[in-house]
Amino acid sequence: MKKKSKVIKIVIILLVIILIVIGVIFVIKTNLYNNDETISDETGRVWKRKEVLLDKTVNTDIGFIPKWDERLITQKFYSVEYMNNEYWTSRDVKTTSDKIGKKLGTTTASGYDENTDKNYTINLTMYELKDFPIECIIAVQFEGDSDYYIYANTSYRPKTLGNLIDDLNLKEIADFGTVNYNYSYTDSNGETQYAEVEFYDVDNEIIWNMLLDKTKLQNIYDLRERYTSDHSTQSVSIEVKIPMLGIQNSRISLTDKGYLLINIFDTGKGFYIGEKKIQDFIDYISNNYDGYRIVYVDENGEETNLLNELSTDENKDDGKIMVTQNTLNGVISEEFNMNEILNDTANFITPGSSSIN
Repeated sequence: MKKKSKVIKIVIILLVIILIVIGVIFVIKTNLYNNDETISDETGRVWKRKEVLLDKTVNTDIGFIPKWDERLITQKFYSVEYMNNEYWTSRDVKTTSDKIGKKLGTTTASGYDENTDKNYTINLTMYELKDFPIECIIAVQFEGDSDYYIYANTSYRPKTLGNLIDDLNLKEIADFGTVNYNYSYTDSNGETQYAEVEFYDVDNEIIWNMLLDKTKLQNIYDLRERYTSDHSTQSVSIEVKIPMLGIQNSRISLTDKGYLLINIFDTGKGFYIGEKKIQDFIDYISNNYDGYRIVYVDENGEETNLLNELSTDENKDDGKIMVTQNTLNGVISEEFNMNEILNDTANFITPGSSSIN
């Protein structure tokens, strides 16, 4: 269990590193034009135009570690153990007393202050959260605090798509946001070009009916597998928001191999729905909704290439960065090759990268 939890955390950390690298290099500002200006390419597709300004302002506060007394209680004690499972939170999500079920027991959580090299402990009580299985999430009340906080099981693995939907009551509490579509094509000069297109206000029922209707599909997700081909020409991702659970930035990803991947609770869930089902969805939203193609521009309004900007020598420095992870056992610092991360980022960037927070 410990080893599996560690693997999950490492994956989460690596994804965060990638986003931080992008965030350090660029603060992306968006301006959506409501006029009829369009953009087309050699594929025959015609989209509305959306400009995204790349501001190369480095955020020097990214590596700042707040003082212990300035942290939220869920930042001090971000994980608890119950029934051999580790429950974890990266959010300060509270619930109300009417949502609290039976008492599950008491335990002690540990926290570590990097600034003073000091360990802390706190007593807490765990509760069932009504309408949710304890194998998935629980509520935590810290000693001396009247609030209840939601913690998720980092090892939660639903057997089927239907289990995932039912366990989290997704039909009742989930909301889908922007649908992002990426594709590549060869231009008239024989060069590969990449297009990012966003669709807004897609009817939630369309997503449920076209992508999430086969509830008996088995969860086949495995960290060791790749669900996108090396030379993928298109992919889709859909923003998922679950305010009740504090989830604002999860995504459904649709791959060229026919897989639907969901990263709710920061761990992967994967289901094979078939390439045709994904293509039918792409065709439907393309034909029934306005698509806005992202055009990156610099401060002078000139078009620029995001991936080229990410890989410049000026941005890569000496190619190495130091990353510090706060763990229950103390601080772990590791050196990462930034050049490799940037290379991985170019492959990792999925639709929706224009809305980095």
